[in-house]
Amino acid sequence: MLDTLIIDDVTIPYSKYNTISISCSGGADSSLLLYILMKYKQHGTIHVHTLASNLKGRLTAKTSTNVIEKCIQLTGYDKIIHHTSYVDKQDSKKMFDNLALQKEITGSNIMYSAVTANPPKDIADSFCGENNNPLQLDRDPTIQRPIFILDTFCAPFTNINKKRIKALYDHLDLTESLFPLTRSCEGLSSETNNFTKDCEDCWWCLERKWAFGKF
Repeated sequence: MLDTLIIDDVTIPYSKYNTISISCSGGADSSLLLYILMKYKQHGTIHVHTLASNLKGRLTAKTSTNVIEKCIQLTGYDKIIHHTSYVDKQDSKKMFDNLALQKEITGSNIMYSAVTANPPKDIADSFCGENNNPLQLDRDPTIQRPIFILDTFCAPFTNINKKRIKALYDHLDLTESLFPLTRSCEGLSSETNNFTKDCEDCWWCLERKWAFGKF
């Protein structure tokens, strides 16, 4: 049985009591959704699933751990089990297959994804380049997508873009506390000093700068 949260006009189905799972990369979107689920959860466990690419220095594993610690500090909710899977190359099919498997293993009633819509087309087109992941182009902001996929996979941010995510950070007073710990860069190690800084050129960096005004 799911309840409904409405935060700054954004609807988020959630469960106070059942065991749930969330895919968390440590990026701004998934970190925000994790915080919201932790803040309003009363019982049960949250399984946090992170897919870390060896080719990207396993950055998501490190970042998501820091995000979880901050969310525990901010919400007081600590019924968290963190699962990290390592792959040579991260791709959407491997991620979805992994999440489906983990959902079954953990006995979660629902799996959350924090995927968002693209910016408007003219903005999105300006991000296209050598490092742009073409999968991003599938997130057409003009198409309203269902929040639920296969009944038990929930993507509550699927029809909002990063500017709206920024507004939610401001609304929840997280812009100075949680946001600085998040990372969205998908550049190569040669472009990021072995992932010690953002590359400032990949799709995710440009989208983040567009929405938040900073990397």
